[in-house]
Amino acid sequence: MKRAVAALLALAIGAATPLWASAVGQGTADAGSPTAPLERRVLFLGDRELANWRKADPSFFTAPLFKHAGSFDLGGRKQLDLATLIAGHRPHVIYFLADRLSNAGDAVDRAKEQLTLLLQTARAQGAVVILARAVAYGGASAAADDALAAWMQQLAQDGQAIYSDPNRIDFHPDLRLKKPADLAMSTNGIRGALDSAFRFTPGIPAEQQFGRLMQAFEATPYDEGSGPFRAIAGIDPALPTHSFYRPANLPLFEKQRLPVLIFGNGGCADDAANARPLLTEIASHGYLVITLGQLKSGPGGLSAYPDLLKLDNPPPGRGTSAADMKAAIDWVEKVAASKEGWGRYVDAARIAVSGWSCGGLQALANSPDPRVKATIIFNSGLFGADGPGMPGMDVPKSTLDQLHAPVLYLLGGPTDVAYGNGTDDFGRISKVSAYLLSREVGHSGTFWQPHGGVWAQAARLWLDWRLKGDAKAAAAFDGKDCGLCADPSWTIQRRGPTDAR
Repeated sequence: MKRAVAALLALAIGAATPLWASAVGQGTADAGSPTAPLERRVLFLGDRELANWRKADPSFFTAPLFKHAGSFDLGGRKQLDLATLIAGHRPHVIYFLADRLSNAGDAVDRAKEQLTLLLQTARAQGAVVILARAVAYGGASAAADDALAAWMQQLAQDGQAIYSDPNRIDFHPDLRLKKPADLAMSTNGIRGALDSAFRFTPGIPAEQQFGRLMQAFEATPYDEGSGPFRAIAGIDPALPTHSFYRPANLPLFEKQRLPVLIFGNGGCADDAANARPLLTEIASHGYLVITLGQLKSGPGGLSAYPDLLKLDNPPPGRGTSAADMKAAIDWVEKVAASKEGWGRYVDAARIAVSGWSCGGLQALANSPDPRVKATIIFNSGLFGADGPGMPGMDVPKSTLDQLHAPVLYLLGGPTDVAYGNGTDDFGRISKVSAYLLSREVGHSGTFWQPHGGVWAQAARLWLDWRLKGDAKAAAAFDGKDCGLCADPSWTIQRRGPTDAR
């Protein structure tokens, strides 16, 4: 978990003759306000390595988030007027990527002075600063760089800034950058750190803030959803390795059987409750939702009963796999054919797969299965062949050529660590109907908002369209009365055969 947190808190910082860039994006005010618009601004500061990064991953720096670039002297003879710069751009976040320092003289002390001035000026104008140590290709680092990095980490521990080490590539913390071109593989770290910075409260260490967030989520109860069918969650002996979210009154569905959504958890974790507000909401609209693993977090989850958890918990690090998702598809097919027990209530002809982050990779791995009739990918996307992927989830980009059913990508905007992978996936899909909905909410989407927020609303409409044939739900995505299009906080793209929509 701490490693995942570190990946989400990654970003960068600047040095001698910096480039700068003002970035602007539309977002939501906070996790509790899914519709209030917020204009996000990011100011990038740096010199040689920032220039290298811009060349290595131009798609990130030319995105709508990035609006302007120039050059000026942050140190040396010409002093930068930080107060005027920050006041002119009014950034919410300042991202500062350092170049390597010389071991000679007072280079570290001068760098500390510059950064102290930056922090003071930013704090006076309400901006959060992300500090990242210099890039050391091949793993070698100078003593001066290490000393400055240690000072940056102390600032982060004191809650004065967010610290990032861009040398470590996401999901492979032991794999280090070897050449400037490798910087593109670390862009997810920038996205994740920006996402964290917009939620950061100065004066409180980032790890402590994350702990508070997790405590609040742990206290979030299982609700019943807002749909017409009161929903419940539980573990059923019929499939004890998985968990169910379902309408409480199953006999209502003996004639019109339940469509099935199979969901992979964030981080490929075995906690089937880490997206419970969203999954309960979908179930309350007449779906059986099968999640991988057991209901562990939240009031009443297994985490509240340590003795039971010891009996049922898999070995540390096991998590879940794409094979676990296939096992759920197999189970639905088997029980539906038997027409007994759960077979009286489920419809094996209407199965969709979905997942969040790593769980989205599990869903994509199973999407070519002919039994799958629709896919929803939350904050995820396949890794390219030329870069590192998620350990244990090596799903090639060629999987996208095997898709046969409609797919929906829900991405959290440029600060979503999966934004680059997800948009790349979408651009490669041509054989099936594909939609990409993006909204400035970051990698955690709106999973933890009441009833799953707008993520749940969009997902439920997609399922109603694709699994229930609901024309009104289809109109939310397409046509002159496109309902989601009326909300300017959404960015909507479409690809693939029009006759499949």
